[in-house]
Amino acid sequence: MVAVGYGYKRVNGNLIDALAVLVYVHRKVPLSALSVQDVVPQVVAGLPTDVIEVPTVDALAAATEVPVRRTKRRPCPGGFSCGHPSITAGTIGLPLVYADKEPCFLTNTHVAAPHWARPIAPGDPVLQPGPYDGGTPADSIGHLLRWKFIQFDVPNQVDAALVEVFEKDVLGAIYGAPRAREMMFYDRLGEAEVGQKVAKSGRTTGWTLGRVTATGAAVNVRYLADLIALFTEQIEVITDEGGIFSAGGDSGSAIVSRDGRTVYGLLFAGDGYRTYFNPIELVKAALGFELPETVAGQLAPLGDNLVQVWDWDNQIQTWRGYDPSSPQNSSLRVLVKGKGYFIKVISPVVFDYHGFIYNLSVGYNLIGWQD
Repeated sequence: MVAVGYGYKRVNGNLIDALAVLVYVHRKVPLSALSVQDVVPQVVAGLPTDVIEVPTVDALAAATEVPVRRTKRRPCPGGFSCGHPSITAGTIGLPLVYADKEPCFLTNTHVAAPHWARPIAPGDPVLQPGPYDGGTPADSIGHLLRWKFIQFDVPNQVDAALVEVFEKDVLGAIYGAPRAREMMFYDRLGEAEVGQKVAKSGRTTGWTLGRVTATGAAVNVRYLADLIALFTEQIEVITDEGGIFSAGGDSGSAIVSRDGRTVYGLLFAGDGYRTYFNPIELVKAALGFELPETVAGQLAPLGDNLVQVWDWDNQIQTWRGYDPSSPQNSSLRVLVKGKGYFIKVISPVVFDYHGFIYNLSVGYNLIGWQD
């Protein structure tokens, strides 16, 4: 048995709209060839079971690649190549989070802190791009802050690491669909459910779309030929585009909603067809981090009442705007204390943000942001 989970039943390789307890095995054999104790019951906890044959699940090291994503980029968004000097290459997942009030990016332990391969210590450099993509010590984008050790004798829940960076070197957005060259700005954490439509932006396969097919999965993941780690409470995704959702080198990618705003987890393993990711709340609990503030989060109390926000950037002598209907194309990312902003609303509203009260009238309002 390779893994277990809860998700959609498969019939002739196709997903059907029926939930089941999923049991993954390396090789299916006739019932007549099994002892009674080795037969998977037809029903478990009131749900039918589904036995599925799968290859070995691997931590996703570097393979083929989308060329633009393995270049050096400053500031660097999520979805680009990175790696510890002793690995090949993985992916920057969330390019900007805060831990201990310091700017960091989020990726996998096996991308930034492969402790089973060599001694690892806080302060080790992490390169962007990763070594496989030509990264050298001169391309260091940050250094290890902390990581979750992978245990090979007891169950794990996350494969995750934080890399401390200079804020000027990263862009708090995920590089989106290559055709549109969109920057997707994330501002919330979410819990993925079976059937959830998701996307990811990775160094190898780029921007791909999929859906959650199982939750609560327990899966054995191979890191080296003789190093297998068990992970519990994982989430499974398959592509809904007819191709693959991820491949080697995509490790560390953030699993997000299709608009890029909601973060569901951190990609770390797969078998060429299925992809597995750590739920983001487990990653947060293990490492401790906060998302950067954004206009969307700061003005969330306004809901659909918000139309536009504008400010004047004196340094570059231009207007910057935020449009809630198109956040990925907005140039204004965060409201800064002491600055003035024009906020347009549909109807009068009074809202409280961290103890500061704002009274807005219909149309444009000039306010001074206080928080």
